Amino acid sequence: MYKIGEFSKITCLSVKTLRLYHEKELMVPSYIDPDTSYRYYSKADVETARTIVLLRTMRFSLSEIQHILRSCSGDTDLVDILKQRQKEIEMEVGKLKRISASIGTILKREKKAFEMKEFEIGTVSEKYIEPILVITLRWKGSYGDTGKAFGKLYRKAGRYSTDHAMNLYHNAEYHEIADIESCVPLKRAIDGGDFEVKHLPETRCLSIIHKGPYDKIGNSYKALFDYANEQKLAPVTPFREHYIKGPGMIMTGNPENYITEIQMPIE
Repeated sequence: MYKIGEFSKITCLSVKTLRLYHEKELMVPSYIDPDTSYRYYSKADVETARTIVLLRTMRFSLSEIQHILRSCSGDTDLVDILKQRQKEIEMEVGKLKRISASIGTILKREKKAFEMKEFEIGTVSEKYIEPILVITLRWKGSYGDTGKAFGKLYRKAGRYSTDHAMNLYHNAEYHEIADIESCVPLKRAIDGGDFEVKHLPETRCLSIIHKGPYDKIGNSYKALFDYANEQKLAPVTPFREHYIKGPGMIMTGNPENYITEIQMPIE
C-alpha cells in the first residue's frame, strides 16, 4: 500500500487533487486508517489514476469520468463515448480555426495600416491594379449601410476572405440612394450562393490615401479630380474605395485614424 504522498509522486497527481477525487468519490483510497484517517492506495489504484489522467486529457469532466469508471470495463465499452467526444472536439477545432482566422484578419489590417507612410497620405499617384478575385453584393442604398453588406459577405466568405473589403461606386456623382457594389477579396474561388464571385479586371487608375473620417473624403476626391484635369485624364466608373483601416471588428476606433485608398480608374 502507498501513502498519499507516495501515491502522489507515482501518479503525478497532487495531494490536493487526490483529496478532491476522494471527496467526489471518483477515486476512493483502498484503505483509510480509522485512527489517523490517513489514506492508503493500492497498485490497482495506480491503474485507476492513470485512466483518470488520460480521460482528463481528452477533456472529460469529473462526472463523465465517474460514469465511465462505473459503467465501462474495457476500451470496447468506450467506443461510442469516444466517438462522441471526437465529434465534439472536431467541432471545437472548427470554431477555434474560425476564431484564429478572425484574429488574423484583424492583425493583417492593422499591420497594413501601420505600414502606411505619412508621406503617402494625400498624394495622388498613377498605378495599375492586378485582377482581384472577389465575392460581391450589388445594392442600392445609403452609404452608411455599407457595414451590413460587408457583414453578409464576410460571413459567406468565411476563412477564404483575404485583404481589405472595398466598395465599387457605379455613380460618378453623389447620390442619396447610391449604386454600390461591396466586395470582399478571396483566397480562392468558392460557391457564392446568392452572391456573385468574379474577378475584377486589371485597371489603370489614380490612387490617393485618405486619412480621416468618411464625411471628409470629398477632399481626397477633389485632389483626384484636380490631378485628372491637370493631366487631361478621363476618370471612369466604378470608383473604388479600399478600406484599409476603418471601424474595427472589435472596437470602433477613432475616425481621425481611418485609412481609405481611393482608386479612380482612368481611360
